[in-house]
Amino acid sequence: RNGFNLDEVRIHAIGGDFGWQLEIVNVQGHGRGIVFASDPSGFQYVIREDGAIVSLDHDGGGVKAIAADVDDFLRHYVFGERANEFGSEEWAKEVAVALGKG
Repeated sequence: RNGFNLDEVRIHAIGGDFGWQLEIVNVQGHGRGIVFASDPSGFQYVIREDGAIVSLDHDGGGVKAIAADVDDFLRHYVFGERANEFGSEEWAKEVAVALGKG
């Protein structure tokens, strides 16, 4: 796939014939992984070799484990009950309204 951009989070293309290259990084204290997503505020999201997702503050260097896998990242962290951790209370309210829960 060639990735997609939801304004709040960009899922990067991984593989295929699109000319994209995988960005493999070593995340201090979290091992190696592939940068598979990013957001406009400078955070990169890395999928580790074990499938877990870590957040890397590209500007400040902070690292935090945030999700068990990509499904958890999308369903719970970005668009679910933990949306305020991803964005803000305002983002979490928008998500809740879009899902008919707000």
